Order: sequence, then C-alpha cells, then structure tokens
Amino acid sequence: MAGNISVLVALIRQMLDRHSDLEALLELPIVGEGEPPPVDADVIRQQAHNASSGTGYDDWGATHGIAQRPLELAKISDDYTGQES
Repeated sequence: MAGNISVLVALIRQMLDRHSDLEALLELPIVGEGEPPPVDADVIRQQAHNASSGTGYDDWGATHGIAQRPLELAKISDDYTGQES
C-alpha cells in the first residue's frame, strides 16, 4: 500500500508541475466517507475571488475556466450537504 501512496504523490507532483493552477485544489476540503473536515471560510472566499483572476478575456477557454470554478465550489457545498447538483 505504501508504494501506491508514493506513486500517487509522485503523480500529483507531476500534475502540479504541468498545471500549476491545480495547486489551489490542495487547499479545498475533500469530502468522503465519515465526518467531513471543517470548512475554512477564508479558503472558500479566496477560491471564489480567484475564480476570475489570472484569466484573459480574449478567448473562449478563459470564459469556460471562469464559469467552471464556481461550479467546483458549488460541488463541494453539495458534498457537504449530501446533495447532487
């Protein structure tokens, strides 16, 4: 099992090297089985603020990225409340 974890960590590091914007996901809580971790309102606020920061407005990809980030935050909210979007 420990070997699998080290492989997973190495893969995540490679993903972060390739797509540095994914690093912000590491700050978000992950809801799974059992008691969910506490929500840090400051982290959620920062994620919401960053939703439109750092993207250009001259191509469709930027617009898609801006629209996708709030949906990701809504998914976390749904996970906490046990609902589906």
